Amino acid sequence: MQTIATETRRIAFLMSLNWDRVAAIGVLYASLCFAGWMAG
Repeated sequence: MQTIATETRRIAFLMSLNWDRVAAIGVLYASLCFAGWMAG
């Protein structure tokens, strides 16, 4: 039971950070595309 409670709390925490994560992934993806474009 403890594991399920911990997982639920962790998932809720990740969901609360969802937009920050989406923004971070977007920036990372954009920088990778830019680096690829610069490399030709």
